[in-house]
Amino acid sequence: MRRAIARRDERGVTLVFMAITVFLTLGMAAIAIDYGMIKTQETEAQRAMDSAALAGASAFMESGTDAVHIATAKARAKDFATKNKVGGQTVDTAEVNAGGGVVVDVTKERVDVYWRRDGIRTWFANTFGISTMGIKSHAAAVAAIGGVETSCLKPFLIPDIWQETNIAAQDKNNNRAIDGNPPEVWNYEPPGSGGSDRYLKYDPKASTDSLVLQTGYGSAWRSALTTYPSDKGLPMLLKPQLGNDPLRHGNWYYLLDGPEPNTEKQIESGCISAGIGDTPNFKTGGTTGGVKNGIKDLVKLDAGASWDDATHTITGSSYPGETSPRVIIVGLFDPKYIKGANRNDKPEDGVVFNNFAKIFLQPANKNDDVTARFIGFIPGGGGGVAAGTLVKVPRLVE
Repeated sequence: MRRAIARRDERGVTLVFMAITVFLTLGMAAIAIDYGMIKTQETEAQRAMDSAALAGASAFMESGTDAVHIATAKARAKDFATKNKVGGQTVDTAEVNAGGGVVVDVTKERVDVYWRRDGIRTWFANTFGISTMGIKSHAAAVAAIGGVETSCLKPFLIPDIWQETNIAAQDKNNNRAIDGNPPEVWNYEPPGSGGSDRYLKYDPKASTDSLVLQTGYGSAWRSALTTYPSDKGLPMLLKPQLGNDPLRHGNWYYLLDGPEPNTEKQIESGCISAGIGDTPNFKTGGTTGGVKNGIKDLVKLDAGASWDDATHTITGSSYPGETSPRVIIVGLFDPKYIKGANRNDKPEDGVVFNNFAKIFLQPANKNDDVTARFIGFIPGGGGGVAAGTLVKVPRLVE
């Protein structure tokens, strides 16, 4: 009798455990189903916000004032957001506003898009008292420099040009160009280095407010006082970095390493592949005479070519347009990286290619000096017609 009662008790306990197990299993399955549904919608929301942020950042690829950029970025971001669906339901601008809206940082050329949807009904979790859930999403994009590269860079890296505030001793004729006879010597001395010099690279796609602050080659600020529109045809005298001068000179050049065995061959027939943002590979060791001989080699290939200041073009060339072998591509960098302790010094750590310029080589000067005319910037690839610089592309950052 006792055994029968015990067996009945055991069966009763087993049924209770089974019921609890089934209940918990169903509950976990229900939560898993709802969780999967929510995760799917979160993925859809992230894609929607990514596209919205990229669309907003594209506003900075066009010229305009800061106010225009802000308005355009917000309008595009919201427009692209509402072209998407999350959980089968079209994204609403009210949900964007509820999440935090579209935030535009003009200085960083960045667009952040926030979104939130509340009251998403659950399927099975409602059994456990969870009838609705909420999700939110965020994406950020910037108008980043990209796509500008060259497959035939010659082994020269030069500092971009800045606003020299020492008119009496350095920019003596106040024309915002390193020139003069004897040549002017500009020393880059920004705030924090004992001076008030200022630099901002040229970017034709920047906002109207930023354009007036730019000082680099090609900028309107510079060409306002020179006779060379966008610096095209501007005479340049570039000198190798020599001596023990700790000041930062604006017409120094630094030599880059390349595939050819020596500097002369590298100038004559070598090509270096590089893109904006890449770190330059500097040449080590002495190169006396290599630059002068390399330039002579290129000049001989198109000896009849010369620069016409009246038309701002190359004349007498055996090659069409600006395809003369005397037109070479050189790298530019931010002058804050110039270093000048001794002849073996290279720019400071952190230097990258800022831009790539085309220059027209003139007959070799004494020693390893480079005499040339500034032509313009490359649009990408291996050169081509100089038209534009610093191409921007929208890029996700968060």
